[in-house]
Amino acid sequence: MPWSIPSTRSTGYLVTATNWNEIANDLGFLAEVAYVEFTADVSITATTVGTANQVVSAGAITYEAVPHLIEFHAPRYTAPAQQTWHILRDGTTVLGTLGNTQASDAEPGITFMRRLTPTAASHTYNVASWLGGAGTGTFRMEGTSGLWNELQAGSYLFMDTEYARIGGERGGVYDEFEHSLFVLATVMSTPTPDRVIVDAGLKSYSAEKGFPWVRGRRGLEVAGVSDEHGKVVVAPGAARPNLGEQLMLIPGHCDPTINLHDWFVGLRNGRVETLWPITARGASA
Repeated sequence: MPWSIPSTRSTGYLVTATNWNEIANDLGFLAEVAYVEFTADVSITATTVGTANQVVSAGAITYEAVPHLIEFHAPRYTAPAQQTWHILRDGTTVLGTLGNTQASDAEPGITFMRRLTPTAASHTYNVASWLGGAGTGTFRMEGTSGLWNELQAGSYLFMDTEYARIGGERGGVYDEFEHSLFVLATVMSTPTPDRVIVDAGLKSYSAEKGFPWVRGRRGLEVAGVSDEHGKVVVAPGAARPNLGEQLMLIPGHCDPTINLHDWFVGLRNGRVETLWPITARGASA
């Protein structure tokens, strides 16, 4: 049921310390001009998530063109084993994400509140839910399962050696996506015929998922790393890199490697084409 602003107050009424008590005693206004509750018993299962599912709906309601505080409530909501996301829609127009629910959530229901200003007289608000999940290594299986509304693959954009090592459908390395993230290292020492030292170590890439690979150079293997250096072993018969030569290293784990740098240097056909700042550099989450 919609509420309307009391006729004694106008749109844009300013709340101040001096008039707060007066406002608090007027529940119609305190509802901030409108309050609607929708209830539903909801259970989303794997057999009903092919499209975003309506959870709760307002039906057709007419509002004044002023801010409204609307509450959507499902008193008994059963989340599936995966993470379920909820979106607010005006008819079929998506207004935004309300939040997500895990199967382990202790609360038996879900409640979302959103302040809205309608742009037309009649609106049909509803909350829809969908399942998001999967990943870079499993996207093909989960994409054809019919269980997901959204695939949340992320590392596919860059790839790393950890994903490559999971193995491909036809054997060998996982090659559904190409590697596009590299750390440029320079050979700074050639102490022996079977070993060179490069100027990139743990301050340049993450190694908790394994040492980086050397791109496009057979017989070269990163066999040890320190803070600022990497040891590259040269296999018998392989060409040893020369002093000052540059090698492209494929990180073991793309996410924490990116977090060590300030810029992406975009290359196309061997030429620098763009620089992208890493705005989340140093963030912990």
